[in-house]
Amino acid sequence: MNQKNNYRIAVVGCGRIIGHHNRSIESIYLFEVLSSTEWNFVSPFPANCFFDISETIKKKISAMKAYKKEYKSHPHPRSSRVIEALAIYRGAQVGINFAEGYFLLRTKNSN
Repeated sequence: MNQKNNYRIAVVGCGRIIGHHNRSIESIYLFEVLSSTEWNFVSPFPANCFFDISETIKKKISAMKAYKKEYKSHPHPRSSRVIEALAIYRGAQVGINFAEGYFLLRTKNSN
């Protein structure tokens, strides 16, 4: 199974739940994956929703280091410096120190 199929399955499955009363899924967010989403130069990741991670950026980097096969040294996109740089960039877009950017695909209030 590849990422596009996973995406389609999740969107269809969750989309049927959104809007129904007494259901727990209220929104679907797509997230940025370093060394995956930035390879698309034609259409870069369209972040339209941001969450402050100023208090948790160090934990995020420590957690990434636990994935020894995924974590790489600088200048790889999954290095500590690049993870922090992206968080600074996303934070600068909304006026905070560190942020993660997401794409809000669908929400309960958007039909």
